[in-house]
Amino acid sequence: MHELSLSLLDLGENSFYAEATTVWITVAEDVRRNRLTITLRDDGKGMPPYVLANAFSEGFTTRPNESCGMGLYLFSQTVQSCGGRVILSCGTSGTTLQAILPLYAPLPPIGNLESSLALLSERGLHVCYRHICGENSLSLTLQKHRERLADALKQTEGLNKKIAALGSALFTTDVRNTHGSTRKE
Repeated sequence: MHELSLSLLDLGENSFYAEATTVWITVAEDVRRNRLTITLRDDGKGMPPYVLANAFSEGFTTRPNESCGMGLYLFSQTVQSCGGRVILSCGTSGTTLQAILPLYAPLPPIGNLESSLALLSERGLHVCYRHICGENSLSLTLQKHRERLADALKQTEGLNKKIAALGSALFTTDVRNTHGSTRKE
């Protein structure tokens, strides 16, 4: 079975190409209803009707210079093979993809979700991930962490320059040549 994290990465790439700035990914486990719902929503430019009508067709793509077009197709096939269904909707701004699966059915492996989310963030997308299980939830926003990391790296670069300058000053030594004159190194 296809890993869900790879599907989310590919679907998030669609958001990037649709000029989205933010992607919201929610995984909700509803034990009482035996339901797992995976939702990916973005604020991109949406889809025209002909794209929406063909989005799940094998090989259909709107990406320039790309002949694959398998992301939505494979995702929908995976979800359907687990007894689930996929709902795709869009308005004038943004697209929402929702997969509803039976929670206790054999499901595909989640895979390396952390890497998929990080890669989407590296594309410049503001990634908001939320996992809900009953009354508990976990939320993660990668843009904030990426911006903090960039700030920390800038501070580190400045600090490295200061350390290098200080090191040069500390390690400048007098070297005497055989003729008795000195030079700085």
